[in-house]
Amino acid sequence: MNNSPRYKPGLCLDCDGVITNFSSWALQKINKRFKTKFKEADWKEWELASNFGKEASDYIYELMADPAYLVELEAYPNAITLVKRLQTKYDILVLTSIPVKQISVRRDWIKRVGLTSLPVIHCDGNRKPEQALSMRAPLVEDKPTTILAASWRGVDTYAVSRPYTDSMKMPPEVFLGTLEQITGELLK
Repeated sequence: MNNSPRYKPGLCLDCDGVITNFSSWALQKINKRFKTKFKEADWKEWELASNFGKEASDYIYELMADPAYLVELEAYPNAITLVKRLQTKYDILVLTSIPVKQISVRRDWIKRVGLTSLPVIHCDGNRKPEQALSMRAPLVEDKPTTILAASWRGVDTYAVSRPYTDSMKMPPEVFLGTLEQITGELLK
């Protein structure tokens, strides 16, 4: 009998926009403060200011300075179930570009939603492709510039379908789909 440990391949997951519904939280705050009626479909470009104006963007970044906002975030429907399915095949590393001082709050959120064994590390958005490359792991991401940088560096890249990713032209090697479609593709 072989008693050697079984290793799973790695998988890097972005958190906000992949697992957590950051856009819903941000739009709810913007709509309440500025008495607007923006929907997620209105978020055509990644940068908040490009879509909703500098004042709204500054307001969201001001709220994000307090780590308490992380507790308010909700997971996308089925995201937790899908991540647990991915854990059957992959060792998942959650990459987040929130400030380092907020990582413990993010880890607590991950545990609270039932993803107890997921490590969370700070990884500036520009460094996510290198992290995935160093692990020889695919990357699941929603930020367009990170998606492009990862695919240009040869990382197997999976882009989560959001209005701001759907509006850009993806390189042919990037798989674009819902988290459910990406999960299905990765579990083949």
